[in-house]
Amino acid sequence: MDIKSYLINISRPFARCLARALDYSFFYAFFILPLFFTSLLDDDIMHLVCVVLIPLLWIPFETLLLAFLGTTPGKAIFGIHIRDSQQKKLSLAASLKRSVMIWLRGLGANLPFLNLLLIVKNFKRLNTPEATSWDKSHKIFFYYKKRTYFRTLLGSLLMALFALFFVAEYEVREVITSSHQAFFSSKNFNKIGWKSYVDPQGAYSLAFPSTPEISETKIAIPKSRDSLPFRTIHYLNKEKEIEYNLTHTILPDNWLKWNSALLLRGALKVVASHMAGQAKILKKHTERYKGYPAVDFVLQKKNSKLCAGRLILIGNILYKIEVTYPQHLQEELQDEIHGFLETFQPS
Repeated sequence: MDIKSYLINISRPFARCLARALDYSFFYAFFILPLFFTSLLDDDIMHLVCVVLIPLLWIPFETLLLAFLGTTPGKAIFGIHIRDSQQKKLSLAASLKRSVMIWLRGLGANLPFLNLLLIVKNFKRLNTPEATSWDKSHKIFFYYKKRTYFRTLLGSLLMALFALFFVAEYEVREVITSSHQAFFSSKNFNKIGWKSYVDPQGAYSLAFPSTPEISETKIAIPKSRDSLPFRTIHYLNKEKEIEYNLTHTILPDNWLKWNSALLLRGALKVVASHMAGQAKILKKHTERYKGYPAVDFVLQKKNSKLCAGRLILIGNILYKIEVTYPQHLQEELQDEIHGFLETFQPS
């Protein structure tokens, strides 16, 4: 690095902030998101926790990059390098201390609201000749390459692309992690002897292996005092421990403003979280059933049983049709599960 071609300790607050934002974006895109896209992690709360922890998890990477390269990917794009008072790269210890101090003093451990207050405060300081406390205490100097249109355009374009991607990330992740092929198939299903159940209001009909029972229940709405009333029509084969269910509820009007596919996938997560001990979503496939938006699913329950079914949204009514069964019967029941789901006939 030719020191003579660099500007020392000038005020470029936007470049420094955007460089750090790019570093966090690169780290999130290449190290955090793959865990969710591969379904190694699939929980909204865990996703939020990971986002909050990005600055902390970035510390080891930043420490090594500054100690061995004197810059980071984001800083390099904006032409920023860091050196000590001897114009040498930072030692591992100095680099680590600086990164930790930024996480604590600069971001407040990235705790919501506190981080925003500290970012505004420190941005104002970056806009003056005065160094930040973590740079002043270690006698750290910033070296800047002369500003060019290419570097500015590249950095701004990358930030814009990351911003657009992160806005649409949830939808993209749901599409990628969903199965691209239907996983219920039927070749030889025979429903002779099955009992047809017709809704008293004439809204639908469905066939069960035997006469079903009817019950009423409620499911709490996450982050709300309200609950959804569910009407369940079910039949239990006690000998084989197979349970057939049809559950439906009327959704609140404010839920219906969401895209139907997004609403159904959100509903599936609520269904999984309210099963005894919670359940893991093994498969999901967005489709349309008789012209209505639907999502097929397979869940793994804590008691080792599987639950395969379909969520269907018809107007403001959400239908959940499912079969719960022991895992060792999975292959044997494929035709029957598909046949049961297909007997659902909306009016």
